[in-house]
Amino acid sequence: MDARSFLFYKREEFERQGDVMGWINFDDACRAVGVYGEELHRMVNEGEVPVYKMGTELRFKSEELEDWKLMRRTEDEETKQIFNERFNENESTDTEL
Repeated sequence: MDARSFLFYKREEFERQGDVMGWINFDDACRAVGVYGEELHRMVNEGEVPVYKMGTELRFKSEELEDWKLMRRTEDEETKQIFNERFNENESTDTEL
């Protein structure tokens, strides 16, 4: 087995182990988060999403992405709740006038 074949074999082995150990590649992360590749690249560049660089590849831990999605969903719900509370306060003061 030459060096190139060995590296290819090791890469395939890493891919298989990565799935078992909870590591996912960029395309799978896009599907998990529910965004297109350009959007995930933007989020990675801005440090919004947990990511690891392994060589030239971006890798994500599926468990961390699930936690991140839950945190983001919670933040969105809190923001909506705050907006609704403030909107209702403004609405009630408008009716008093």
